[in-house]
Amino acid sequence: MKTIRLNQNGVVLNGQVVPTRERGGQLLVELQRAYCPDYAKFFKMSLLARLAFIASEMLLRSEQPRHPEGLSDRAVVFLNASSSLHDDRLFAQSCADIPSPALFVYTLPNIAVAEVAIRHKLLGETSFFVLPKFDAEAILALVRQTFADAATQSALVGWTECASPADFEARLALVEREEALSPDFKLL
Repeated sequence: MKTIRLNQNGVVLNGQVVPTRERGGQLLVELQRAYCPDYAKFFKMSLLARLAFIASEMLLRSEQPRHPEGLSDRAVVFLNASSSLHDDRLFAQSCADIPSPALFVYTLPNIAVAEVAIRHKLLGETSFFVLPKFDAEAILALVRQTFADAATQSALVGWTECASPADFEARLALVEREEALSPDFKLL
């Protein structure tokens, strides 16, 4: 299983620390410039979408073999506790003047999943769940439920939480069907 843990202090990809100079919100900009500099839409995304996007980009680039043509049998399942609260607040502030349609679209947390699925042509199930708190057992149950669909052969799964540009975390895993259905499988 391949994993990434990215927060405001740095990145650990597949058990190895990724050297970075920046911290906080600038860390995401540094990683975008290093891993997908040609993707200008990144700067229009919400903080939650940026976090999910760059963590997914890094994790999927570490996969061998790579799948640039996409996968119809890979699901994308993300979770967090705050939904899109950070972006909801930004949109509410914009309503004091003229509501921003660009901010409004990111008041839906599933847009973060959509950004990842579109970028990587992942055509399996896409879901975003909101839990009261990080709960490894509940997440594992959701992952196993995703694999109840026989068409799903792998899943990009993770916790993507964004309180502010200075406080965020992504814990993602790339899980294969055999791993997820094993009785002793542990996740995140």
